[in-house]
Amino acid sequence: MLIALTNELRLHRVTAYITEQLHYFRKGTPAAESSSSALYENIMLLEYFAVHDINHRQVSVMKLRENEYDGANRVLTISREGMAVGGLSSSVNLRQPGADIG
Repeated sequence: MLIALTNELRLHRVTAYITEQLHYFRKGTPAAESSSSALYENIMLLEYFAVHDINHRQVSVMKLRENEYDGANRVLTISREGMAVGGLSSSVNLRQPGADIG
């Protein structure tokens, strides 16, 4: 039923955001449902990771229909100025706690 709804919205050129809340911290990559490919045009994963006992946010693209994409995990910062996607999340390990990671 959800697939039919998203297809109808797509026909009417309506952008819809569907979210799913995952565990705050988890081990491994979340498993995709078998219907995910037909249901979603794009899948982005927003998650927390901890380095030196400091929580950081990261964003990664899991799927982008009919286009190539950068699947790297990137640091996501949220501030008074808005949201910004920065460098690779793996670079956070190389910096001191509290250093600017944008």
